[in-house]
Amino acid sequence: MRKKHHLLIISVVSFLGLIFVGTLIFSHIEKWPLIDSFFYTTMTVTTIGYGDLVPTHDLSKIITSVFAMVSIPVALFLFGLLAEDILETRLGHFEKKVHEIISREKEIEKELEQTE
Repeated sequence: MRKKHHLLIISVVSFLGLIFVGTLIFSHIEKWPLIDSFFYTTMTVTTIGYGDLVPTHDLSKIITSVFAMVSIPVALFLFGLLAEDILETRLGHFEKKVHEIISREKEIEKELEQTE
């Protein structure tokens, strides 16, 4: 569990760092306001890509390609860890409820056997 927690922290920090650095780079090269650069970076990392902002300089096109190849796997890894954590938590609650129901059924069966 500790290793998983460590991976989650590293993934979140990496993801946020990539968003931050990407925002600054695209703002500088494309001369976009920070909010537009943040929007472009987020849309690239999440592969949504509305297309309303596009790189216009050759350098930013190259950086976008490299940025996407690095940041998309980081984002997918992070989202996978989060989904796994959520599912394990839900599954744990479900298993606990199932065990409670089975235990209660066994108690009822014993009570019924005693009354017969």
